[in-house]
Amino acid sequence: MEQQRTTPEFITELKPNELFVFGSTLTFLVTRIGCGIAGFTDEEISPLFEKAHDVDNIVLPKGW
Repeated sequence: MEQQRTTPEFITELKPNELFVFGSTLTFLVTRIGCGIAGFTDEEISPLFEKAHDVDNIVLPKGW
């Protein structure tokens, strides 16, 4: 069984290819993640972002 990864209480260092994400006045423009060569449809992926509609600094693709 694969162990689920979780973030530590305090992040003090980053490994290669890791990015520290925190609350931010920046605006996040989300693309149609997984709906290209990955082969998923908008109907499969967009529900995963349902709660993002309530976050002011997240902008989703049209129809999501």
